[in-house]
Amino acid sequence: MIPATLRSASTSASPASAPAARRTVRQLLSLPQTAIAIAIGLALWFAGTQLVLQGGRRGWLNEDFLWVPYALTIPSGWVTVWLMRWAAGLQPAQILAAVTVGSAAATLADGVALSWARSLYGTTPELVLPGAALILWGAGWVFVAAYLELMRSAK
Repeated sequence: MIPATLRSASTSASPASAPAARRTVRQLLSLPQTAIAIAIGLALWFAGTQLVLQGGRRGWLNEDFLWVPYALTIPSGWVTVWLMRWAAGLQPAQILAAVTVGSAAATLADGVALSWARSLYGTTPELVLPGAALILWGAGWVFVAAYLELMRSAK
């Protein structure tokens, strides 16, 4: 039996709430937009692994210099959001969904690679660990940029 409060909420869909429901549907991604978000997420993740691999070989991931790649990932969050918005033709309300889908694909790939293909990041744990952490840091900034873009567009 459905409690009265839930029953009234679920059966009270009025024509006035229909536009709100349509807005919610428009915030979802189409299949092509989803595919583009996944492709961009995986491509940027792979590019990140290669930057970590090459950066580790060149000494960019040592403790004295590590702040530089960390600082450079901050503006890359906005570049990623712009790229996804442009490539997938996203509306402002769709940005966060696209970033979530792309980041989910990248995170899944990252988990598999860290377990079975560590050589994508480097040859030693001293290179793999800071490199993997740098990729996570960069992904976090993509979410921050997406959220700030959503807030900016809501004004």
